[in-house]
Amino acid sequence: MITDPEQLEPQPEPAPDKKKTAPMQVVLYNLLAVFAYTVLFRMLGEQGVFLELFAVPIHTIVCLIAAPVTRKWEWLISAFVVAGIGFATCVGAWSIQ
Repeated sequence: MITDPEQLEPQPEPAPDKKKTAPMQVVLYNLLAVFAYTVLFRMLGEQGVFLELFAVPIHTIVCLIAAPVTRKWEWLISAFVVAGIGFATCVGAWSIQ
């Protein structure tokens, strides 16, 4: 039987860490970045297509470097999503022109 009053009182739960992000929030932010610079580069015309040819690989490399540094798989997923969408967008742009 517990007789110590400190053990009978409920212990307060630790406050949740406010700096934690949702697991796939990193992927969402990267998709928004891809969307933003794709739209911006499309407004520039043909030069924008060439700029996107450099932006997508740089963005992918940044995501690949961030994955082991932050130790989060979301960055690796983001790298594959950015590379896939960027490649498909560039192929689509070249086939239209």
